[in-house]
Amino acid sequence: NLRAAKAEWKEWKEDWKQQYKLQKEAWKREHPGEKGGPEIQLLRCEPRDYEAAAEIIGPQGGTIKVGEHQLVIPAGALEQEELIVAEAPTSSLVDVSFSPHGLQFAKSARLTLSYRGCIRPTTSDLLVAYIQNNQILELPPSVDRKDDDQVDAEIDHFSRYAVAW
Repeated sequence: NLRAAKAEWKEWKEDWKQQYKLQKEAWKREHPGEKGGPEIQLLRCEPRDYEAAAEIIGPQGGTIKVGEHQLVIPAGALEQEELIVAEAPTSSLVDVSFSPHGLQFAKSARLTLSYRGCIRPTTSDLLVAYIQNNQILELPPSVDRKDDDQVDAEIDHFSRYAVAW
């Protein structure tokens, strides 16, 4: 429900700076004398409406767009035609789920996630994260295109991906 997600976002937005400060202080207590900071976190933004798309993509490659996000599958990445489904849920995360889950590519596909309209909590580059149950499992090499409010990564399998920092 978009109304509930926006209420959650408003509450989170009001105290994210305080929470990050507390996390940083806790990290320093747990790691005395070490350089670094809190673990990588998922970016939170004002929730967007649910978006979904489906495309049949085969050995010739193709593109699927869901809202402001895009996945480009190159020629030769798939051996046969596949029905690709992409969903961007109503959430305060910037995330997209692709299916069929577990689909492997022979060549990496390029995923672009848009974080337009989000509050950028850091000057560090944002990342694409492979997630499950809102936990980060993998961080594929990412390129933060700050001028376009987008982050790109090469992915080799389907699951759920989000923007992290």
